[in-house]
Amino acid sequence: MAVKILKKNFIETLELTFNASYISAKSTDRKGGWGVWEGCREFLQNAKDADDIGNPMWVTYTNGKAGGKGGKLHIVSKGVTFGREMLILGGGTKQGDDRQRGQFCEGFKLASAVLVDHDCPVTIENGDEIWVPRLGTSDRFGGAEILLVDVYKNPEPQNQYHVVIDHLGRSDYALVKARCLFLGKQKKNDSIEFGRKRILTGDKYVGSLFCRGLYVGDLPEKTAYGYDLPVELDRDRKMADPWSLKWEICDVLKRAVNSGKIPVADFMRMLGSNDTLESTVFATFDGYGHEKFYEKVAEAFISEHGENAVPVTEMSESAEAKHHGLKGVVVSPAIRKVVEVKTGAFETRKTEAAADIARRLSADDLTDVELENLEWALSLLKGTHVEAYRVNVVEFVGENVLGQWSGAEMEIRLAKRIMLDKKEVISTLVHEAAHHGGLADGSIEHRDACDSLFADIILELAG
Repeated sequence: MAVKILKKNFIETLELTFNASYISAKSTDRKGGWGVWEGCREFLQNAKDADDIGNPMWVTYTNGKAGGKGGKLHIVSKGVTFGREMLILGGGTKQGDDRQRGQFCEGFKLASAVLVDHDCPVTIENGDEIWVPRLGTSDRFGGAEILLVDVYKNPEPQNQYHVVIDHLGRSDYALVKARCLFLGKQKKNDSIEFGRKRILTGDKYVGSLFCRGLYVGDLPEKTAYGYDLPVELDRDRKMADPWSLKWEICDVLKRAVNSGKIPVADFMRMLGSNDTLESTVFATFDGYGHEKFYEKVAEAFISEHGENAVPVTEMSESAEAKHHGLKGVVVSPAIRKVVEVKTGAFETRKTEAAADIARRLSADDLTDVELENLEWALSLLKGTHVEAYRVNVVEFVGENVLGQWSGAEMEIRLAKRIMLDKKEVISTLVHEAAHHGGLADGSIEHRDACDSLFADIILELAG
């Protein structure tokens, strides 16, 4: 299949205000710039966008000589043509359409210029016209070198948009094919897919980021996988927005664990390393939702380490956990953050554990003085709602816990260690009793309840 250009069909030359210095700034002669791959990518991106909305794409490569540049890449979009407004910056039709890969409507112009600049002539059959981009000087713009498009009448017009990129060597096409996931068949075990999101598990993809099937670049850190994600990109399609990338990696990995496509044990091993992007993402950033994911991870942690296990990141925290009757398991920051979503933060678990009862005591476990102090305090609150509660003396796990109120069990618990101090006994008893009705610690209502009980005590003593 060839695009026929006849001199007699020449119509006119269009001048596009692309200065050659801007084009060369996009060249791979400069760090981070554009080359043959980027030029081909833009045309393939446009064809794939059209394919996604119902205009079939057809791509073929005609081999050139081995080691030479005689090959031709044909990219066809069936059933679609474009008006000349496409040649104007911003003149495309994809702005704001999140189904489309291109959003800035400048790829066609840049791709044409860069490919021509790299000695890969471009010919475009567009319905009843043929466009041939080239670099040349403009009298209108004072002899500046700009992008020109020679327009010819198409002698065999078809309802299609057909791009031919000439002088494309085999190695160039091999790179293009490797960087376009939709140009070749993927092995079944090379990816885990969820709609437009894919985890690329094949070894050749590890560390690479693709966006909707097109290569973007290497990921910023060592990774366990490669990814094909609908992330937000910069204008040159070489860098992903950091927040968007983290969100999408979190989301797709949670989906994989939820579905069982990545076993929880494998996920935990991956997060166990502190030097991977996945571990960094889960340690510093977290998306929302996926309740089942957090449940599965927490269940796996508890199943391996026990009900009283808590994730910690330092040996000192592990020792502190043991002091509070917990099993502190040293893990990576990422595992800790994920597990704590369901099990609760270490500080919270530590506080709760401290209030756990190590032993309930009977009268025989108390000295005569301790019993007398308890009876004295209860007598001062005779006639108040305290009489509705069971008041017991216990040994708490935490050494700093003085007392505890349980509305569900209608019980007030006092620490044995305060029983020799009458002041501590009465103040703790009043404090816990003031929680009656579920009043929160430190609330105005709780403080008022304390004041009311102390007033009752004063009245009792005065009477």
